[in-house]
Formats: sequence, structure tokens, C-alpha cells
Amino acid sequence: MMKKEQIKANTGDNSTNPLVSIVVITYNSAEFVLETLESAKAQSYSNIELIVSDDCSKDKTLEICRSWIAINKNRFISTQIIEAKKNTGIIGNCNRSIKAANGEWLKLIAGDDILMNTCVEDFVSYCSTHPECKVVFGRAFSLTNQELTPLPLQKIALAKPEEQKKIIFTSRPWPGINATTSFFYKTTLIDIGGFDTNYQVMEDLPMWARYVNNNITFHFINKFVTQYRIHENNISGNRSALFMNERLYNDKKKYIKNVLFPYNLKQRNFGLILHFYNYFAISDLILFFGNKNNFLSKILSRLIILHFKNEIIFKTKRLLKSN
Repeated sequence: MMKKEQIKANTGDNSTNPLVSIVVITYNSAEFVLETLESAKAQSYSNIELIVSDDCSKDKTLEICRSWIAINKNRFISTQIIEAKKNTGIIGNCNRSIKAANGEWLKLIAGDDILMNTCVEDFVSYCSTHPECKVVFGRAFSLTNQELTPLPLQKIALAKPEEQKKIIFTSRPWPGINATTSFFYKTTLIDIGGFDTNYQVMEDLPMWARYVNNNITFHFINKFVTQYRIHENNISGNRSALFMNERLYNDKKKYIKNVLFPYNLKQRNFGLILHFYNYFAISDLILFFGNKNNFLSKILSRLIILHFKNEIIFKTKRLLKSN
């Protein structure tokens, strides 16, 4: 069910003052969603539509969002609450919000993360002076127990456009684009097919592959735009009793087989392919032994890390010999 306030008329030049849809993606987000909503309200940029897209939460997420929007809706050009009739997962939830959004640009944010006050303004300012930009990302802080730590700058941030595809398909463990910092031009995101429904919980990596396969360049602003909250209920985080998230691992395995294998076979990156098989073997072994967050799982996981270190050492020695 969708509830929508009528959109007010925009004012100003749309090339420098476009309507931006801030989309809050929620599922059982009651503990943190108020902080997310308040960060949307606190944006220094004014021409904003607010959408809350909920994936059939079982807690009080929707009740909290409805009450907050009733009080704060005049801050925004328009507001929407999208309620799923059944749980479809992160990918389905994101795609619903894209279709419902009226903004020229989209800023998706999980219902437990936080936008920096100038996040949207910083992105819009960059895009207004770079009209070729269709997707841009920035930097993030990790937020753990109210402590902020800057996440490191990854090499794709400063890479040339022709280097980006290689980084997306060969960087390990992953290419370093933090999904929570991304800012999307809606039309382009729809044109490439949105979020890939072949995956359950991994929304970002398959989409980055879609962008580079369509020769769309990633842009970057060296500004902190979001706070990415780390807690035990993150999709990528460990559960107290389990060593790894099995649904996320299954998505990674499918992504590696469907996307990364073909590229790296063609490029003859056999060391990286061997690393993938090592990753599969050790991860499957951890699952075989019950996926318990114990000493055995930690020892087994070290075998993946040691293989990767050995690969780097081998390449370094080969490079030194060649010189």
C-alpha cells in the first residue's frame, strides 16, 4: 500500500536545483530509523522528496515513520510511505522505491544509517558542474556504539574511467564503493535494469557490474556524506551464534560464478580464479561444520586470508625477478 502527499511545485532552475528523492529502505528498523529520518530532515538542500519503503516489518518501524512524517512532512516537497504486502528482500524493496520516486536524483539510505547534513547538497553541487555524471559516490564514516571512524579511501575513487571495470571485476575482497554513499541519476538506474533480482541480499556488487558493462563512469567526491552503522543485525555482519551470513555468501558465490569468473577467465587471471575456489572450499567447509562462530571457523577462515597473502607474495617475487 502506498500513501503519498501531493507534490508541491518546484521553484528555481532544475539544472542546479533538481528534485532529489531521499529513499529510506527499512525492515525491522525501529531501533534506529528515527535517526535516519532526522538526518533527512536536517539536510542543507531543500528540494527533497522523502520516501520510506518498508519490506513488511514486524516491529514498530511503520508506526514510528507514520508518526514522524505526520509531524515533519512540511519540511519536504512530498512524502511517501510504501508498504509491501509480503517480504521481498532488499533488492525488491529498492526497486519498488525507484519506481515510486519522482526525483531526478535518488539518495537511497538504509533505515539504520545516517546522512551527513550536507550530503545531498554536496552531490547536487558536483552533478550540476559535471552534467555527464550519472552515478557518484562519496566517503563514509563507520558508526559503532556512537563512535565514528573514517572508512579508508579505496583506489576506485581516484581511478581513471578506463581502469574502473578492471577494479570492479578484479579487486579483492571487493572494489570499495560503499553503497550507502551512492547518488543515482534515476533514468540511468532504470535503464540499466535497477537492482538485480537474481540476488537475495547483495544489492550493490551486481549493480556496479551493470554500470561498468554499460560503459557508465563512476564519479567521486572526496567528502564524507554518510555514517554507516555497524551492529550485529547488519546483513554483512556476523551473528552472535553464526560465523557468516549464509544468504550473503550464497549471493557472493552466485555473483563470482556469473560475473567475475567469465571476465577473469578471459583475462587469464588464474591466480584470482584459484583464490575464488579457495574461498568457496573454505566457506563450504565452515557451513558443513555448522557455521558456528567458534575457534574452528576462525582457523578455517585464516586459510582464505593466507592464500590471498601468498598470492600477493608470489606476484611480488615474480615482479622483482622480472626487474
